[in-house]
Order: sequence, then C-alpha cells, then structure tokens
Amino acid sequence: SMSAITQVINRAAVEHCRRKAPALFGEAQAARFRASMRRWQDLQAWWYREPLTLVHGDSHISNFFVDGERMGMLDFQAAHWSKGIRDLQYFLVNSMRAGELAQHERELVSEYAAALRARGVALADDEAWEQYRGFAFQPLMTIVTSLGLGPLTERDALMEEVLARALAAIERLEFHAWLDVLPGAT
Repeated sequence: SMSAITQVINRAAVEHCRRKAPALFGEAQAARFRASMRRWQDLQAWWYREPLTLVHGDSHISNFFVDGERMGMLDFQAAHWSKGIRDLQYFLVNSMRAGELAQHERELVSEYAAALRARGVALADDEAWEQYRGFAFQPLMTIVTSLGLGPLTERDALMEEVLARALAAIERLEFHAWLDVLPGAT
C-alpha cells in the first residue's frame, strides 16, 4: 500500500538527509524523526479521521499563481482527502520565514477557522490549533525525503532553508508533546 511505501521511503531518507544537512538535521533530529515514524499508524489514523475534504497536498508558494484579479494553484499530483488545515499548515511552514510565522501563526489559524465557520463549517479555534499542530510532521517528512533522496543540486540551499523552517515548526508547535498524548501510543 501507499502507506507502507511512504514509510520505507521516509526511513531510507533519514541518514541521507543527515549527511546533506548535518548542521540542521543531526542525530537528535533524526532520532525524533524515527520516533515519529514509529507512530506512523497512529498518525495516519488521526490525519485521515473524518471529516475530510479534498486538499492540494503540496500547497507551498511556488504552486500558486496570480493573474490580475485571479489566483490559482498548480501541480495537483499530491491531491488527496485530508483535513483542510493540512494545506494551510504546509503552506505557512514552507512559505514563511519561521520567525515571522511564529509571530502570526495562532492568528492565521484562528482566521482560517473563522472563515470556515462563516461558511457553515464547525471548527473551533482550539480544535483548529490542535489539527494544525498535528500536521507539523508533514512538512518535515516531505523535506527530509526530498533533501535526503533527491540529487545534489544548486537548490540544496533552498532545501536546507525549508528543512530549517520545518524543524522550527516541530519545536515551536511542540509536535512531539502532541504526539506523546495521541491515542494509540505504544
């Protein structure tokens, strides 16, 4: 299944990522990544618990365009069913500088929840924040795989910046504390 393939790819990427970005992704970060992967089934169950909506799946700033008054998205190969906040979390972490995001993060999540409520979707601010925290591993998982298994290129500096942002989000959002109390802990 795709879940099993994802697990294998993620585990294979860890050591390669450590070699490519040792100053950012050292043994401590790799160990925490592996610990999160050991909770993969619990994460999957939580991430894909109803209600779900169609998400883009790769919602970073490079996949958006503006044409006059119109805005749109590109690159839909990662579209899937998930919690809608997953796209918001992925976009904010990958597209904003960590310090700037830290200053506005709760407000942005609250605005997202308010916009949903205005359209008839019941999502309280505290639940939106918990969902947002719960998806913190997604950007990290994606960049570890991309940097770890991708070819060495001139874009590695950009990839390292994205890795730094994802790691900052993991710490700032206390993802590991969130994961420790996620039902299904072994």
